[in-house]
Amino acid sequence: MMETLTSRDNPTLKLLYQLGRERKARAASQLMLCEGLTLLSEALESGVAPSHVVLSQESTLGIDVPPQTRVIYVPEQLIGWLSPLETSQGLLFTTPLPSLTLPDFTKGQFLVLDRLQDPGNVGSIIRTACAMGITGVVLTADCADITNPKTIRATMGTIFRQQVSQGQAADIWNALATSQIPCYTTGMKQEAQQITRAALQHCAVLIGNEGQGLSEYWLTKVPHMLTIPMKGQCESLGAAVAAALVMWEMSKLC
Repeated sequence: MMETLTSRDNPTLKLLYQLGRERKARAASQLMLCEGLTLLSEALESGVAPSHVVLSQESTLGIDVPPQTRVIYVPEQLIGWLSPLETSQGLLFTTPLPSLTLPDFTKGQFLVLDRLQDPGNVGSIIRTACAMGITGVVLTADCADITNPKTIRATMGTIFRQQVSQGQAADIWNALATSQIPCYTTGMKQEAQQITRAALQHCAVLIGNEGQGLSEYWLTKVPHMLTIPMKGQCESLGAAVAAALVMWEMSKLC
């Protein structure tokens, strides 16, 4: 279904504008805003049908979308207005929000992110998890919003393929404890076990906030800590880098 819209006052364009900037708008509509032909291709290949596709009147879509998708052409200047990113990709689309139901922890390998605030970090970790064959990435409720356009962009389309869940810390812990899956925190304590010496075949590993690390809640619940050996003089690694190294070790036993 193709149509042309030209006014910022149009209700559909107003909604798309809000989706790129307001979490409450995404929650209310159960839609998220994505950007770029690469992400659209990834969504379609993953079986995710876009609800809207928006591009300028001067552009050609050049890709088949489901017949129920609303293909909307707008003036060039409205593309820049709709886009929440500094540099627009020239094409926007919406998809239904992903299901964030907690997974079955009895099978597979999981990464749990606690209070990560940077959308780029969260997106990069999801992308790396997909590459490393990690079963699921689980976010505590106070992590950066995975439906934020910056998070989605950082995933490079893996948001449509990687299992991602989110929940309150207590609910995540209850599910982990019920499944009896081995759990590990990460940190710099001297008594922590080096990740290269741990058997991480079926487990859940927790990565903490970029500056503060894991919350006391997790440190009291999970007694086993992993550490990444470093040869140089460095206090710590960034959350995304630490997560990548942990997942690399986990992937060796997949």
